[in-house]
Formats: sequence, structure tokens, C-alpha cells
Amino acid sequence: MLRKAEKLVICCEGCNPLDAELPFKYVLDRVTGHDPEVTDYIMVECAAKCPRCMREIAEKTLVEVE
Repeated sequence: MLRKAEKLVICCEGCNPLDAELPFKYVLDRVTGHDPEVTDYIMVECAAKCPRCMREIAEKTLVEVE
């Protein structure tokens, strides 16, 4: 699921702060189908990476998605 969510990311707040407006946890909710009102994500190791700048993406990192 993490890889599916990562593939939807265009950029992150580190490389494009103007367009990155959505926390990565919302992308995870979209991929998993979980309700954002009752689901929290805690990524122990930041395994997701921005495809543009290769920075680590955590659950609260702002991203731009397709």
C-alpha cells in the first residue's frame, strides 16, 4: 500500500512548497480506503520517498498528487 501511495506523489513540500498542499496521510487513506476521521498513521521508518527530490516522506509531509 505504501508503494501505491508513493506512486501518486508528484512532489513534496521540500522541493515544491507552493504546490504541495495535501498531507501524505490523506494519500494513504485514499489508497487503503480507510476513514481519515478514525485512522492515524505512524511511519516508524520513512520508507516513502519523493520521486522528484528523493527526500523522505512521512505521514504529515505535504505533497502534491496526481
